[in-house]
Amino acid sequence: MIVKEKKPIDIVYYSEHPVSARRLDIVKITIVKWNDGEEENEPTIPPRFADASGVSTVARLRVPLYRLPVKNLKTRTGEDGREWYIVDYKLRVRYTSSETVYELRHNDKGYGSVEAEYV
Repeated sequence: MIVKEKKPIDIVYYSEHPVSARRLDIVKITIVKWNDGEEENEPTIPPRFADASGVSTVARLRVPLYRLPVKNLKTRTGEDGREWYIVDYKLRVRYTSSETVYELRHNDKGYGSVEAEYV
């Protein structure tokens, strides 16, 4: 992926949360980078797990899903008989020379910035 300054990148996420909780919570996401040590013209398949060799943590995000209005979310009945919110959301990432900004988005509407702790 080529990153261009000021051009946003949308990353799609999906999660489910019990309706009985009455409110969505904070979702924690870890951003990692992978350095395979190979030449750029010889791509290899990245590892599946963050604790694999060559993988290091860049940042930890705290995504405030509680900002999303639950009335706009779809629900489904799980195998356990409980109702679950289906939450499809995006993190819009914008890079500039001085900062990286993460924004929570749902149904093409912004719901504020996302807290990022850089490691």
